Amino acid sequence: MKNSAWNQWIGETCHDVLELLVLHYQRYRVYVKNQSVSPSQTAYSGMQRMVKAYCGKEKAKKLRALLHDNNLPTYGFDNKAKVDPMKIILSILVICASIFIFLSAYFFSDKVPIPLVVGLCFCSIVFISCLYIKKPSGMQYLVIRTFLSASIPGLLVSYPGFIEVTFKQFGFGVSAIGLLAIFIIIYKMNPAKLSELQK
Repeated sequence: MKNSAWNQWIGETCHDVLELLVLHYQRYRVYVKNQSVSPSQTAYSGMQRMVKAYCGKEKAKKLRALLHDNNLPTYGFDNKAKVDPMKIILSILVICASIFIFLSAYFFSDKVPIPLVVGLCFCSIVFISCLYIKKPSGMQYLVIRTFLSASIPGLLVSYPGFIEVTFKQFGFGVSAIGLLAIFIIIYKMNPAKLSELQK
């Protein structure tokens, strides 16, 4: 559903179906000899929102007027889809936490390691992304995975110890130590495979 061409096709199909529904109810009302027959107030609202989002303002405006003139519901044209309030609350809290961390790093830079601040901020970005992107595309998944891999070393910067990793890819051997080694480990672990996300 992230593909814009696919969404546009769905929106255009919904537009055609809604036009056919107008003809259907016109004939059905004549058949039952009752001009007040109408579906529920919120009927076809999802289809109307798809038309509004992907068929342009002019087409959506004309179709809404057609439905209204034929005493058919226009709830989807008149009302936006509801957003999960929990997502909004969590996003605000994470943003506030990020601001607090940045201010703490600015005023207490001698006490708070900068990599820790960067790691926490990157974790916040990944967290918000996971709230809104249920099935990421290939590019979105790559960006989220990179941010996650970059955030973990920052969070572990305060822990003592030493790590070294060596791996081979494309015929080359690469060695890394310290925070860069942790980045490579997390990135190569592939924490959430696309094939699993698309099931």
